[in-house]
Amino acid sequence: MQLIDASIAGIRIVHQTALPPVGSTCRVMFQSDFGPISVDCEIVHTDERPAAKFGDPPSYESGLRVLGADRQSQERLREMVTVTSTRQGRNNNGNH
Repeated sequence: MQLIDASIAGIRIVHQTALPPVGSTCRVMFQSDFGPISVDCEIVHTDERPAAKFGDPPSYESGLRVLGADRQSQERLREMVTVTSTRQGRNNNGNH
């Protein structure tokens, strides 16, 4: 699993195996620069992505709504999102 986008309200991941159906809940755990983060999520959508090369298995991209997390995970997720959005804002300044 690879985290490709995150906010306080939701995350987007790329993964190799299919997730349960839309509307199901799951727990996502990942390591961040701020420590481990564990969030309970609802699966909002999953799309199959084409294989990068012929013969490679397809991958999936899913959007997940964050339903809850323990206090430490909430704080770490908030800090990760804040730092990431600040970095992106600096990188986009002057690039119009």
